[in-house]
Formats: sequence, C-alpha cells, structure tokens
Amino acid sequence: MGTLHILLLIIVAAGISVGQLLFKLAANRLAGESILDMATKMFIDPYLLSALLVYLLMTIIWLWILTGVPLNKAYPFIVLSFIFTPILAAVFLSESITTQYIIGVCLICSGLYIIVKSGLPDIS
Repeated sequence: MGTLHILLLIIVAAGISVGQLLFKLAANRLAGESILDMATKMFIDPYLLSALLVYLLMTIIWLWILTGVPLNKAYPFIVLSFIFTPILAAVFLSESITTQYIIGVCLICSGLYIIVKSGLPDIS
C-alpha cells in the first residue's frame, strides 16, 4: 500500500466525518417537523444534499482505492472517522470531548498503527 493510498484512505475517513456533520446539521434543521414535512423538506435541505454529495464522492474514491488495495488492509482506516467525527462535532456543534474519548482515540490510533505495520497476512 503506497503513500497515495494511505492519503486517500485518510481523506475517505475525513469525508465520512464531514458527511456525518452535515447529516447532523440537516437533522437539526428538520427537528420538530412532522414525518411528512420532514420527508418533503429533506429533499431540498442544502445540508442533506451536501452530505449525500460528499458520500457519493467518498464512495467513488473508496472504489478506486479498492482496485489496488485489499479490503482487509483498507477497511481499518475507516476507524479514523470515529476520531474525526467527534472532533468536528466539538468544533462545529459545541459537543464535548471527554478524557475517555481521548484515551479511546489513543487506543484506536495504536490499533491502526499495529494493523498497518503488521501488513495483515493474506488468508487464502
């Protein structure tokens, strides 16, 4: 797995996080609506449409990555979205980050490092 693949995998994880932030912003705008009003307004909500566009772009990049990287080596990078999403929520939505979260981030990063460095043996 080359540097470009790793960079794109990080971009995909970050893109997923941006999409989640946009989904939350859309949900906040739609809060309190009846299910029927929500269903009609969501199709014109700029946050929701932006989130769907981000997810489409991340899917295209993900598919390209998978043409050159085995799934068992690429997929662990998705865990980075569990780091990026709460950080974005803290910055843009004023959600809190706890000490337990920071410890969890350290564990996640350690696990991802171990997976990447081990090279994951192919099971055939």
